[in-house]
Amino acid sequence: MEFIAKCSLQDKLYAEVKSVLDKYDGRIDHDTIGEMPYLDACLLEDLRICSPVVRYERINCSCTGCARTSFKWEFPCRRTGSAS
Repeated sequence: MEFIAKCSLQDKLYAEVKSVLDKYDGRIDHDTIGEMPYLDACLLEDLRICSPVVRYERINCSCTGCARTSFKWEFPCRRTGSAS
């Protein structure tokens, strides 16, 4: 999200990708991706902010001897990352 708004971050990532691809003649494989630490950091930060995983919790009924269960779905907040 923040990456889109800041051109300096985009320029830094573009420069890293371009230099590594120039070094390997445009070949993209495990080795070339491994030489891009800023790309890795950007992807991890994006996954931290916009997690693709939904948190699922099962909460047991508080009644004694009750076999019923209730389910609670929590979706992470896009800005804070914490469950709502």
